[in-house]
Amino acid sequence: MPDLMSHASSTASPRFADAERRHLLKTPGLGPIVIERLEAAGISSMATLHRLGVETVVCALCTPGTNLAWRNRRNALQQALTSYLHRSGA
Repeated sequence: MPDLMSHASSTASPRFADAERRHLLKTPGLGPIVIERLEAAGISSMATLHRLGVETVVCALCTPGTNLAWRNRRNALQQALTSYLHRSGA
């Protein structure tokens, strides 16, 4: 399992582009806190989410002692990524 935090900068975490952020927020089950958590882990673009894979990201964020609600975000993240890639023609 990759260390997602290695993608984060030592200063402020990079942020999703506004269009990608809006797309994520339109997906039921995804809100600002979910996006902030992704960004804190170094996931700041749909391309990065696609490259790493939703399952890998969710598993990495569900380490022992964290909130298992992330497992419930798997479907929402996959839905957001699939619709984004379809819309962008990727």
